[in-house]
Amino acid sequence: MSITLASLVSRLTVDVPVRHDVPTTAQYEQAVKDAVRDYSRRRPMERVATVEVTSGVADYALPADFVRLIALVGLPETEGVIHTPSGLVPLAQNPREYWTIAGAILTLHPTPQYSVTRQVRYAAGHILTEGEYPDLTDDDVSILMLKAQSLVLRAQARAAAIVGQMVEYQIGDERVKRESAASALTTAAKMAEADYEMALVRAIGPVGLVATY
Repeated sequence: MSITLASLVSRLTVDVPVRHDVPTTAQYEQAVKDAVRDYSRRRPMERVATVEVTSGVADYALPADFVRLIALVGLPETEGVIHTPSGLVPLAQNPREYWTIAGAILTLHPTPQYSVTRQVRYAAGHILTEGEYPDLTDDDVSILMLKAQSLVLRAQARAAAIVGQMVEYQIGDERVKRESAASALTTAAKMAEADYEMALVRAIGPVGLVATY
């Protein structure tokens, strides 16, 4: 199942209609993308990829949907010897391998002196591909759209507050009405954000919760 960006934007425009030209189509789209990104970070998928480790090469590109590393499968090593397709490779005495990640690049330390295929277990996010999110489900959408609503409501609240400042010296209660609108929109945004957090807790449990059976 795949869900299009256009369908998510259409749904968001119904949930939070345009108010005084805010948000624009571009802002609606960005809110959806930001919501998907946040949801992916908070509730990622788990995937496995292979890395073709090459002797003399330290840096390796991670998949485009990479969010964070779960595990880099250890070397196929026995008693100080690595088993590779081309034969046995002795390790240096007391080898201490570690790795760093910058952006989407995995760097192995020290630089490998062997060639072997290794597996990477990682948390994966939802990537927009040709206008679609291939792996989003209806359940995912029901949660992340709450975040998108919060984002566009905050944009509307900011716009209302700015308009209120622009008419600061006008006579009458126009400014009071506009400030009240900004306050109401801010409250609605906070409510949507709280609903999003609650939905995440129901889906994945509170952070740090240890299950007991």
